[in-house]
Amino acid sequence: MALRSIRLTTSDRHRLFVLVSAAHRRGALDRARALDLVGEIREAEVVAPTEAPPDLITMRTTFRLTDLDSGEDGVYTLVYPDEEDPAEGKLSVLAPLGAAVLGQRVGDTVEPVVPDAVRRGRLDEILFQPEASGCYEL
Repeated sequence: MALRSIRLTTSDRHRLFVLVSAAHRRGALDRARALDLVGEIREAEVVAPTEAPPDLITMRTTFRLTDLDSGEDGVYTLVYPDEEDPAEGKLSVLAPLGAAVLGQRVGDTVEPVVPDAVRRGRLDEILFQPEASGCYEL
């Protein structure tokens, strides 16, 4: 699998390394998926939280995404797995869509592999980004 080019804050990068390692040890991620995620995290362009562009999907960012296959749009917040709540639009960073949007920017198209399909989505708008709001430790 080719690695995507993503941008992460230093704090997100550190937390995600720990998260992926722990999820793999618990059996929540298979070896191949864990290696893919670690590779993307390792190769990411890293920025200080204070330097994060305001259109970047970081952890706990709320954003609008349009499904390019169905035309439907939705609002999601990228969260850690223990905070996931699909009914509230809280999307785990370890879910296919969550991993696909991490480190992407408004206007980017993502193609997460979901069971039995590859979906295409366009990141349309950031509604809340912690770093843009001065929250660097969420």
